[in-house]
Amino acid sequence: MVLGADADHSGAASWAASKPNLMNVALTRAKRRFYIVGDRSLWEVLPYFRETASALETIQAAEFLARNELN
Repeated sequence: MVLGADADHSGAASWAASKPNLMNVALTRAKRRFYIVGDRSLWEVLPYFRETASALETIQAAEFLARNELN
């Protein structure tokens, strides 16, 4: 799941967090893994995303790439 918003576009983030549907669909469709790419400090304070942020580990891009070699 890519959460594309920044501090200048926080209205888009608020819209995405206004109902649980977006997170619910993403989580229930995941087969093996679930990744969220985005500005955690922006998203972790919003409803529905707050609970998800507390349950998921945070890793930086370099660590993600090291763990998941792309062939």
